[in-house]
Amino acid sequence: MQMYTLGSYLIAHYAGQPYSEFARDRIFTPLNMSATTFSPSVAQNSGKLTHTWDKDGRRIPLWATDEHTELMAAPAGLISNAEDVVKWLAVWLNKGVEPSSGVRIFPESVYSATTTAQHVVYGSPARGYGSGVVGYGMGWTRWSHGNVDVRFISTFCCSWG
Repeated sequence: MQMYTLGSYLIAHYAGQPYSEFARDRIFTPLNMSATTFSPSVAQNSGKLTHTWDKDGRRIPLWATDEHTELMAAPAGLISNAEDVVKWLAVWLNKGVEPSSGVRIFPESVYSATTTAQHVVYGSPARGYGSGVVGYGMGWTRWSHGNVDVRFISTFCCSWG
């Protein structure tokens, strides 16, 4: 969690604007991700916010408030829906380019840096992960299964819409 908090601080510092505004201006707006926010009140006021439910059907209420928005934005604050997540994942699958318009959302160097394992999770083949070493870096778990390179993004949080 600390690395995401530090990452959002660095982005905010060098961009000269809060991380949530940076993400809105550089990612959400260009991709028309209209059901994506870091603000619990915006999601709540949309009338489309859902809550989490435990395995026994007990509702787990949204715990975050707008006071937590900037602190929790990068590590666990994104509220989105499946349609917007698909838009975001399409850009990742296309290494930073929005596939319909051809607009570059982020440089390919960002894709490369964030999908490269920086930390070894399992140094030898792990049960359930196929035949290779499992690594982790900036929200991505990466391993190989036979001749297939597997990259799994492990970020995204709540449901809206």
